[in-house]
Amino acid sequence: MGARQRMTMRALIERNYASKDPYGQPGPPDWQIIGIDIPCYAWHGTVAARRTVIGDQQTVMFGMPGAIFPFNTDISEKDRIRSITDRLGNELFSMMYIDAIQRRRDHLGVRLRDYA
Repeated sequence: MGARQRMTMRALIERNYASKDPYGQPGPPDWQIIGIDIPCYAWHGTVAARRTVIGDQQTVMFGMPGAIFPFNTDISEKDRIRSITDRLGNELFSMMYIDAIQRRRDHLGVRLRDYA
């Protein structure tokens, strides 16, 4: 099964367009929607299962929330995912921040962080 076939969920992605104040400090957040119904597949790891395995070629974190998106998705670490729904519109995940994005051969791997 290819990565794209697994993307049965849909994400709503927001980007912060806050401007800076006269002193160069960020102003209040101005989250705006940049993507609606973006295909994805997400999972939520358990806190008890979180661990890191460091190998010769890469470091892998297990048990962390994550998602995969199509390779050409406009998404960055400064964005947030407002919600992830199934095909019927039922909300499966809400408000997640993006910790890291990894480019794979045919998709983007995204490590997520719960909104707290």
